[in-house]
Amino acid sequence: MAAASQADRPLRAAVIGLGRIGAGLDRAASTSPLTHAGAYAAHPEFSLAAVCDVDPDRCRAEARRYGAAPYLSAAEMMDSVRPDVVSVCTPTPDHAATLRAVLAVPPKCVVMEKPLAPDLDTAQAMAEACELAGVPLVVHFTRRFIPLYEEVRRRILAGSRVVSASIKYAKGLRHNGSHAVALAMAMFGGIQEVRPLAARHDAFPDDPTVALHLRCERCDDVHLQALDERLFTHFEFDVILDDGRYTFYKDDTAALRYDVVWNEVYACPSLRPAGEIPTGKERAMLELAGHAAACARGLSTPRCNGRFALAVQALCETVIERVTKDEHAGPGRH
Repeated sequence: MAAASQADRPLRAAVIGLGRIGAGLDRAASTSPLTHAGAYAAHPEFSLAAVCDVDPDRCRAEARRYGAAPYLSAAEMMDSVRPDVVSVCTPTPDHAATLRAVLAVPPKCVVMEKPLAPDLDTAQAMAEACELAGVPLVVHFTRRFIPLYEEVRRRILAGSRVVSASIKYAKGLRHNGSHAVALAMAMFGGIQEVRPLAARHDAFPDDPTVALHLRCERCDDVHLQALDERLFTHFEFDVILDDGRYTFYKDDTAALRYDVVWNEVYACPSLRPAGEIPTGKERAMLELAGHAAACARGLSTPRCNGRFALAVQALCETVIERVTKDEHAGPGRH
């Protein structure tokens, strides 16, 4: 039998940082992988070749679980294994140093948890380093890999007009709010105007949860609604189109779809619930792995690249700076 072509061979993956999103969440019973390591191990286009963590016990345990080679040093792992795809799941302050070690032996694709770095200058340098090395950088904004979100996005790009949208979130603009900003940018295009409405400190003293009104390229009425993490955690996306509506809820596992139907009573079109549909959230990590494989093979470009992540982070920092100045200038809005 002829040897398999390079394109047919499984890609060799490695995960650096074996905390919750790196490997730890899959310890809970689940029907689908919730982590980078679990996704690579389960995806047919990959073999999980190596795992790396500074904690020796955790590293050995995860290596045994996945049948991967254990490493305590990212540089040593890159030099020895030379993986095709690398996920960087270390704490944010360690991202830059980890990326330098990874790019010293450039893989075909890097996947990184957001944010890229604690500050914008470092984040920009990281995005530029990947561009200079010619290595696709996929930044993991979860909702870009939930199938129904992508279906709605394609519907908008195909011509459905966005009438209005709202995103409810809590736990800080940098933390959960950055996911809301990234979702707005992905769905509705570039953000052209930002207006802070109110802010509260519900989780972190230096990361307020800010209510915003956004005017975007494909929708001029996008509301980010600030909830209070001290009461409950919640993230909800609601978008009204000229031909229907979707409300994502239940921790993004389901959405209520509405259709436009003729209202016989009032003799006009109206929105009517058409039923609850699954979002495919349980496949999100496998979707991320599949997307990384396509980027590594040159079949796709990153949905969320370094420049996209940098734009999200820059907007959040600009808003926080403005809100902080307003708080210092007068009575705080909490």
